[in-house]
Formats: sequence, C-alpha cells, structure tokens
Amino acid sequence: MLRNNLIQYIKDNIRINSINEYKITPETALKSKLSPEIKETYRNAFLNNMGVSFAHPKVDDLLLEDIYVPPDLKLSSNNKKKTYNVINISQLYNAIDVGGIKHVLIGGDVSGKTTCLKYIYTRYFDFGLIPVYLNGSDIQNNIRTDSLKKTIQQKLNQQYSNDLKIENISFENLLILIDDFHKSTKGKSTYWHLLISNLEEIASNIIITGSSLMPIDNFGKNDPFFNFNFYYLLEFGPKFRHELVNKWNSLGIDTRFFDKNELLRKNDLSLVHIKQIIGKNYVPSYPFYILALLQSLESKNVQNPNYSIHGFYYELLINDSLSRAVNDSKEISLYYNYLTHFCFHLFSNKVKSITIQEFDFFHQSYCDKFDLTYEKSTILKTFDKAKLFTLNNGVSVSENYIYYFFTAKYLSNNISDKSVRQLISKMCERLFRDEYSSIVMFLTHLSKDSFIINELIVSSKKIFADSNVCRLDLDISLVNQLVEFLPEQILEQIDVLENRNLELEEEEINEKVEKQLDNETTMPYDDFSLDDDVSTIDFMAEINNAVKTIDLLGQVVKKHWGELDGDQKYNLVYSTYELGLRTLDCYLSLVQKNADGLIEHLSHFIEKKHIKDRFKLKKTIEETSREYIFRLCFISSFGIIKRISNSVGYDKLKNSFDKILKTNNFNSVRLIDTAIKLSYSNIGTHIDLIKSYKDMIGNNKLSTFLLQNLVIDYMYMYETDHKTKSTICNYLNVSVKEQIIIDSTSKIKKK
Repeated sequence: MLRNNLIQYIKDNIRINSINEYKITPETALKSKLSPEIKETYRNAFLNNMGVSFAHPKVDDLLLEDIYVPPDLKLSSNNKKKTYNVINISQLYNAIDVGGIKHVLIGGDVSGKTTCLKYIYTRYFDFGLIPVYLNGSDIQNNIRTDSLKKTIQQKLNQQYSNDLKIENISFENLLILIDDFHKSTKGKSTYWHLLISNLEEIASNIIITGSSLMPIDNFGKNDPFFNFNFYYLLEFGPKFRHELVNKWNSLGIDTRFFDKNELLRKNDLSLVHIKQIIGKNYVPSYPFYILALLQSLESKNVQNPNYSIHGFYYELLINDSLSRAVNDSKEISLYYNYLTHFCFHLFSNKVKSITIQEFDFFHQSYCDKFDLTYEKSTILKTFDKAKLFTLNNGVSVSENYIYYFFTAKYLSNNISDKSVRQLISKMCERLFRDEYSSIVMFLTHLSKDSFIINELIVSSKKIFADSNVCRLDLDISLVNQLVEFLPEQILEQIDVLENRNLELEEEEINEKVEKQLDNETTMPYDDFSLDDDVSTIDFMAEINNAVKTIDLLGQVVKKHWGELDGDQKYNLVYSTYELGLRTLDCYLSLVQKNADGLIEHLSHFIEKKHIKDRFKLKKTIEETSREYIFRLCFISSFGIIKRISNSVGYDKLKNSFDKILKTNNFNSVRLIDTAIKLSYSNIGTHIDLIKSYKDMIGNNKLSTFLLQNLVIDYMYMYETDHKTKSTICNYLNVSVKEQIIIDSTSKIKKK
C-alpha cells in the first residue's frame, strides 16, 4: 500500500509540476504522458477480459475485476519437491525483492494461470514496474537476446500507449510475464536454460506459468529455473468459493432495496449446489468450474429435460471439451457413446485404468459391436485433446466426474435391463462405499426413473430397521434425567458476517484435513464388492450408509420436485425423516442403555486427571459426567436434525412437510420443521410457531435445548432485528449478552 500510494503521489506531482513549470495545457499533457500508460483497448480486450464467454443476467459486460478472487499458492522446492508453506498470490508483491522477482506458477489447463498473470500485470504496473505479457508460443526458434528484445518491443507497442522503448526501461523496472512457458521453443526443454539465461540479461524480473505436466527437474547443472521460486496454484477452498459466489450474486444489485438475508440465502443455496458438484473431488474446485456452475444455475435452458441442473452442468463441461476437440459436430454422439461404454468397462472390471494392450482389445470389441471402422489412434488423440483421457503408461479418464457421469449414463441408458437394475439395487444398499454412492448420485442427476427412487426408499428402510423413529419425547426420559437444570444458553452479540467468516475458516481447515487423509489413506470398504454381504458391515459403516442415503433422498426430491407426483414427493421426504430419526434412536438408545457405565467411566477419568483436587471435585464429578453425556446426546440430535433439514429443506416441498407434521406430531418432527422453515424464510414470520412448539415441548430438557440452539444458530447466520431477537429469546429463556452487560454495569440498584 505504501509503495502503491507513494508511486501514484509522485506520478501526480510530476504531471502537476510539469504543467505549472512549462505551462503545458492539460490537453497537451495528455498527449505527451510522462509515465507509461496501458492502452485502454489492451486493458479492456485482454487484462480485464474473462477469457471465456461467461454471462451474468444482471450485468451486460462481465469484467475480470468484477469477480476475480486471488488464489492461494503452494510454495515448493524445485529440486526436492518439499512443500514449505501456502501463501496468497496477492502476497507475491508485498515484499521488495532486491535480486529481482523470479517465480514459476504451475497449474492445470483451467487452474487460472492466465488470469493470475493478468492480476499480477495490473498490480505490478500500479507499483511502478513495466510489465510486458508474452505467450510461450511467441518464442519459437530464435532465442538470441536481440531477437527476444524485438519480440518484447512488439508487445510493448501493443500494450502501452506511449512510444515506449525497451532501451529506455531500466533493467530493474522491466517485468517479463510469459504464459504457457512450456510452449516456448516448440516445447523443446533442452533450450530452456539458454532462453531463461538470455531473458535474465534483459530484465531482473521474470514470472512464468507452466502446465502441471511441464518438466521441472532432471535438468542437472543446466537447470533453467535454479533462481526461481516454484508455486502450485491451489483449488478454491470454502472461503474463496464463498467470496467468488458472493461477488457473482452481488453484481447488479442495488443494496438500498435488497434484503441482506436474501443475498445470504442465495449465497448459501449456490454454495450447496457447488459442494454437491465438487463432491469427493469429482470436479477440481477452480474458478472456471465454479463460474460455469453459477452461470448454469442462472440458465433456463436445460438441454435435456430428463436431467437435473447438476446433470446439465456436467454435460455442459463435457460438451465444451468435445466441441473443441472434434472437428465434425456429427461425430460428438460417437465419442459420447464410446466414453459411456469405456467407463462402464472400467467399472465392470473394477479398475480405474487399463494398459494400451487392454485398450486395443476394448477398442476392437466396441467397433465390432457397433459395426464401426475407426482408428484407435484417432480416438485416443481426440480424447487426449479434449482433456477427457489421461495417457500415461495406460489409459484412464482424466477427472473423477467423467468416470462417474458416464458409468451412470450407461446405467441410465440401459435401466430396463434386468442385470442393470440388479446392479443399481446392490449399489443403493452399499452407499457406504464412495464409488457406489458417487455413481448413484450421478444416476439421480441423469434420470428421475421411478425404479431408482423406489430402490433408494427400499434401501433406506433396511438401515437400522430394528430401531424406532425417535420422537424426542418419553423415549428420551433417561437422557432428560441426566441433568437437573439446562445449561444456560447465551446469545452472543456477534456480527453475522464475522461469524460466517469464522465458520468458513473452520470449514477450510476441516476440508484440508479431509483431503490430506484421502490422499494418505485408503477409504474404508473400498474393496467391498457388490456381492459382499451387507450384514457384515460395522456400526460406523451403517451410520455412513444412513447419512449418504439421507443426502441422496433429499437431493432427488429437491432436483425433481416439479416432475414428481404428490405421493412420490411425500414418500421421499418421509423416508428421509424416518431414516434420520431411526439413526438417532439407535444412537440415543445405546447411550441410555449404557448410561450408568458411561457415567462411571467418565467419573473415574475426571478424578484421575484432577487428582490434586480430588476432595474438592468429588461432589461435582458425577454431575460433570452426566452433563457431558447430555451434551453428547444434544450434539448427535442437533446434527441429525440439521442433516435432515439441509437435505430436504426447500420451500417448494412445503405441502409434504405439512402432511408429515400433521400425521407425526412429535417433538422431533416439530424440530425438523422449525429447522426447515428457518432455512428458507426469516425467523420473524415464525414467532408464533416457535412459541407454540415451545409450549408443546413443555419440560422436555433435550428438546428445549435443541429448539433454543436452532434459534441461536439462525441468529448467528442471518440478520435479525432487535425486537424479534428479544421476543424469541425471552420466551425460550435464552440470555442476550448485551442485556447481561447492561444489567451488570447499571448504577441503579434493583429492588
């Protein structure tokens, strides 16, 4: 900031002093600028251009600066590949590098390398350097210093409005930016050492980008990147995804007439869609994919009426890849069908890649089956060009979503076959395995066939079949006896946006840990086949099965609510409620049956840890243990209620919710109903409902505690006016921290 403001100050004063001293008119001054200026045409046509044709419904011309979010970079050692730390790209120019700026940014085709260079170009220009942008393909055979200077001069003429000469730019001030460096010297890495050496004679500052497949080691003594720092562009985590979504959804909005909660809900809804699309690394979480999804959510043109918006999005990505690689549009259907059968071939053989020899056999079998004559090399080159295949000592699909999409597409296309239906039934019973749950999820994106819906419902009824639906009433009497009084609930006076940022930071940490675990360990039940006995799975696998089934049931009914009849919607929603509450009943029943043993074990543990204070703590040890177990029951109950409400919560399903509540008027269903209503409408419209539910709950401690925390959770996430907040909190016996502070500091004695 200091450098930026100081340079701008000096620039302004040079112009003002020049005008005063030499009596230059402002018009003359504009024609003879004393400092370099970027051409407006170049700024608009390139630097501020999105690079791809994204369209926003509320903005005519979408500019890069409107939605750009600087990504994080992972700093690595070139030689040892040892990761040191993660920084944001905005930090690259926060330090003055005396020896020059030399960075290599590595990333995939859609990781955002070019937009990073555009961002760097603008920022370093503001700091007083003279950036010049080149593409690797601009540098071909002639890499002598004089030839490179000519190329750079041509680019300076294109990018700057002044008559800017390279010889007039100091060595320290010139910044050379080279995009797709791996394309330079026609991709021959043996010349890179000489190329970089010659560039270093021209400028002290060089930043290049390269493909993730670019060779960056094994150069020996002639390592061209010896003086460079290596950075890998990272995918967007929850925090950056939220920032990008908020920028997109805020465009074209007049904040004077817009409800803040409406924007927050729109952001939440967009992020839920994005999380479902990204899934377990189905699609890389790069801005390109996120923006494509945001645009598809706004689009009314879903090409295939049988698809959900998610299916449409995946098909959009694949169509885009194929259209760039296939010259004849009439052949796209061939490649679609080829991929469908190839992915199902991988699935049937329980592999993720095959050798070239195995691919020969598959290709010949495919051509024989469909009576086609196509060269294997043509097929491979096309899929490689479309970035749908990875060819590396074998053949595999490049992204997880391609494998899941086309395996599910094969099942969808052949759903009338008995063998295919058996496959789907078996997978629906084994959703605890990630591969099966992912394929079934993609199948629900591609089809709303009643067979899939019925199988999900049938499978859901088999999970914790021996448990009852938890009512959170008399069935939890032992849980309520654990505590004499409810722990006091206090509503902190916290800024909603600040609280949301804290939640995002926590989610960011959790996601990084999960990814690290996924990379370092094999997932449980990865070897569990479709023929293995489901009854042999353990308790945690069945919990996992329940959670994934809840999510899938909810996704199906929310995706296809407009096409499903009333009975189908009711059955899907009710099955989601029922499975979640059976899962909760199983957990709470285990706790209640073993409560005495748990209390004794915890008491012994606490006493052992606080041996010095044994006499003082003796009277409270059992009480502490009981409260701890009560809180465990609360956490599990709250988690299940939120899981169900997040899964099916959609205002278009209101009639189904009302019917379920009418015939199942239990505390648990009332609490789910509260959570759902708060997910899509303001709490002020439900004051009477919350009061009535509190009266029905009565002295039930756990249910009261749950209702209090549903309300507190809402008020931390959405703006609530003071009057509404006070009314509800007073009725639910929730203390507002602001009031506590006023009471404790008041000089008037209460009588």
